[in-house]
Amino acid sequence: AAGFGEGCDNVVSLARGMDAFARAQPPLDDLPIVIRGSKAAVTETSPEALYALGCERGWTELCAGPP
Repeated sequence: AAGFGEGCDNVVSLARGMDAFARAQPPLDDLPIVIRGSKAAVTETSPEALYALGCERGWTELCAGPP
């Protein structure tokens, strides 16, 4: 319902007793929440700035920039 297909796939895997789960970058709308974590509020709004901040804060999969 939230539009994150990997999450749905993981629910099915969990229900089947599997322990290998799909991973994907968070949707652009969720990046400010994910990047913020326990740090200061995120004020960046452009995809490029959000990906750069995520990379700077240790989310190495975001270092390549927006897909």
